[in-house]
Amino acid sequence: MPSKTPMASVEQSSPSKVPILSPGDISPSIMRQFEHGCKNYFIHKKIVTDNQVSLIIGSLLDDRVSDWISADRDRIVALSFSAFMTEFRQNYLAEDWEEDTLRELLSMSQGNSTFWDYAVAVQSKNSLLRGTTSHLPDDKLRHQLGAGMEVRLSKKVSSEKLNKITEFRKWLNEVKRCDDVLRAEREEYERIAKDNRETSRRNNNANEPPPRRVPNVNPVSSSTSAAAPRKQCPKLLDSERKLLNENDGCLKCRRLFVDHRAANCPNDFPNPASYKSLTQGDADCAKRARGKGVAAITAANTTSTSTSTASFSSNESVPHPVAAVLGMSLNPAAYIAPNQSSVIDGLDDSDSSGSASF
Repeated sequence: MPSKTPMASVEQSSPSKVPILSPGDISPSIMRQFEHGCKNYFIHKKIVTDNQVSLIIGSLLDDRVSDWISADRDRIVALSFSAFMTEFRQNYLAEDWEEDTLRELLSMSQGNSTFWDYAVAVQSKNSLLRGTTSHLPDDKLRHQLGAGMEVRLSKKVSSEKLNKITEFRKWLNEVKRCDDVLRAEREEYERIAKDNRETSRRNNNANEPPPRRVPNVNPVSSSTSAAAPRKQCPKLLDSERKLLNENDGCLKCRRLFVDHRAANCPNDFPNPASYKSLTQGDADCAKRARGKGVAAITAANTTSTSTSTASFSSNESVPHPVAAVLGMSLNPAAYIAPNQSSVIDGLDDSDSSGSASF
């Protein structure tokens, strides 16, 4: 793949030296730079008009330009420098360079830059069009600068009646003054806003209570836990979830037959180091242990009640036991309440055998 043709450049060590145009594609700005260098050379060396073109054509190093000059040297040397530059632009600038340059000029706007930088850029772009019909005179250039001006600056210019100033350079300086004032006011406002934010932040920090420091009672264990964080408990399997739901279990502490659920669980998650997945065998063991506990309590209460009943006389009020098992925990508790009012039907006062069945 062939390499891209480089862009030409201008080299001039001093105004008294002929400017050198290096080989490469020529842009409008390079063409203007070469033209200005030639004019400065003519002034410093006091070159007469008839000799100007003949003295600078040797500094054009591009082969394409050299061929153009060699093919028609006598006519080209006899041209004035202005006519020579016109033909030079027509032959070695892009065919639509003038339209492109004018389009770029008309689309320029101030944006976030200062008005002075914006005005310099517009004037520099317009100077590329000098000598063409697209070049903007001062009055049209002023309208273009106003069209691309920042909105707040445009309103300030209108409020101060600067549009009544007819001289272009004076108008530029007055608009620059307005832009400088607006920028100074904006910087002052931003500084005040920043100071207020900093003050508010300091006040909020001063009003906040100092963070509570928890005493480190066991620095060794704390450092150990910080260095080696505890592993998470294994994810609850679907089979485990089913067992817990069917056997009054808690999905957090993963215990069976408890009187709480995950939302109000007072326990922590199981230790992941010793945790083993729940199985149907675990549920069966817990169920059998729970059933044995309830049966033992009921039998003990029944025996105690029979003995106590036999010790009462027939004329005394016999307290009748009522066994109640509360909760669904693994350690059920039994409570005996007296039945002094003989609320249990079918028990005769004369019966002191204590053989009533509940």
